[in-house]
Amino acid sequence: MIKSNKSFNHHVLPFGVFVSLIRKKIVKYAKSISYKKIYSTNYDDEQLTTSIVKNTLAYSRFISEEKSIPITALRTALPFALGEFQRRITVLDFGGGAGTTYFEAKYFFPNKDFKWIILETKTMANMAESMTTKNDELKFINNFREIDDIKIDLVIANSSLQYTDNPIDHLNKLINIKAKYFFITRTPLANEQSVKVLQTSILGENGPQIDDKLVNKTRINIQATVVSKNILENLLESCYKIKYHILEEKNGFDASGRSFDLFGYFCELNIEE
Repeated sequence: MIKSNKSFNHHVLPFGVFVSLIRKKIVKYAKSISYKKIYSTNYDDEQLTTSIVKNTLAYSRFISEEKSIPITALRTALPFALGEFQRRITVLDFGGGAGTTYFEAKYFFPNKDFKWIILETKTMANMAESMTTKNDELKFINNFREIDDIKIDLVIANSSLQYTDNPIDHLNKLINIKAKYFFITRTPLANEQSVKVLQTSILGENGPQIDDKLVNKTRINIQATVVSKNILENLLESCYKIKYHILEEKNGFDASGRSFDLFGYFCELNIEE
């Protein structure tokens, strides 16, 4: 027979106090791990920009020194393999960061004479221009007006449209350039209507990754817009023929508790009759 111990009752904690103590333990543990507090930002943030530029410079050095490149970079070679280009190619790289795609293209096609224009935020354009090695082929701009009088052979939008304030507006501007070819890659699309989401990532993992030992573990929230697949394709087909439609990765983009597929498109400008 089990007898109650009255003296024990004096040491029983009220449930609310117990929960409070557990919560304090959890908070203390959370503060002890390497991840820091989440903060919301955008791609004009100076800390985020600095991380991307530093990662890109490390990546370009790796490519140069190791004479090697990650297999994921093969997507960069795709538009040049599919299109018909002269030796000199003028590229508009929309949201191209500090030049990741340029360094990859130069690795694959060292004999090509590129005029590579990266359209970025003002913060990114200024920082990348000041930190990258002077290069006659590579230029950073922050306004569409700066390419008004330039004939563009290829427009690239690599994982960039979704992070703009208005992807449809920017897509229309890119289409209206009427470059011979348009290559979209690593872009999440929705099967239904467009949707705004919040994506959480690690600050130091933005930009190309070579060595994660010194990665800043701060977690950041970035707002993104996942555009309707039908809307994007209809806009493209207003001026372009979609020659290749690519499902790049199933559920490759996670945000706001949802997963979206990543798509790519290689398009050729319709010839006016």
